[in-house]
Amino acid sequence: MNAICCINELLTQFIDDLSNRNVFNQTDSITVNEKLAFRKDSLNILGSHTGKTNFSLSLVRELSINKNVPVGLFTCGENNKKQIVRRFISQEARVNYSKIANGHLQQQEKQRINDCMETIYKCPFFVNDEVLSFNKLKEYIKTMVLENNVQFIIVDDFYNLSDILDYAFFWECKTSYETNDNYRNAVAKLLNSINNLAEKFNIPILLTMNISRSFGEPTMRCFKELSSLIKEKSDMIIFLYKEKDYLEETAAVDYYIIIEKNNSGRKERTRYIYEVPYLRYDFDSVLEN
Repeated sequence: MNAICCINELLTQFIDDLSNRNVFNQTDSITVNEKLAFRKDSLNILGSHTGKTNFSLSLVRELSINKNVPVGLFTCGENNKKQIVRRFISQEARVNYSKIANGHLQQQEKQRINDCMETIYKCPFFVNDEVLSFNKLKEYIKTMVLENNVQFIIVDDFYNLSDILDYAFFWECKTSYETNDNYRNAVAKLLNSINNLAEKFNIPILLTMNISRSFGEPTMRCFKELSSLIKEKSDMIIFLYKEKDYLEETAAVDYYIIIEKNNSGRKERTRYIYEVPYLRYDFDSVLEN
């Protein structure tokens, strides 16, 4: 089909797709479940006040273990590789994370960890725990895609990328309009560059961002002065939300994935289960709202 075409050509293609049941296929997406899919050449934003890294790892586990999709995770925050692997094991083995971190494991818990080791060992999951500049990030993403066939990238704690980290202090202090504009411009440039990477390598890239705590469900206002910029630059915006605070001893609580913007699908608000001791966000049990 030519770049310029008449509507009747598009309708002919649509009818062919409809007869072959190809209209709603998601071969151009990385699908997590029926409610959540990431288009391959897209820039996606996850906003949350807490739980971003654990959600990212749950997403990694769902894709790399359950769907055999190679995933690359960049942890730009405080979590190093050792902490990442402990959390990942806690989620997959369903062993209390605090016991793994402290080494206080009973025999049955050790056995559960041993039982899942081969599965974790074989899963296509690649981790980088440096605080990166964009140029370094681009270099590592290129390596992951070309050498490891990575098909999904997560950049956890986006605001810690060094290209914008230097502006953060002035942004928080709001010292002047000039420094705030510099920060906005630096964020915009970075989002454009990462979007170009997603298009170049034809992969979804998910950036996790901290948002201000809200009373009730988060909205775009939780991104504060960056809200219009983030909405403009992204293909999908997701909020992570739990209705209630909880203690570590709590077995499970409800959480919501709220899709606020979606250029390739519908807005959604879906309730799932978060298993507190294992830091595990579940994607299987879609609950009635």
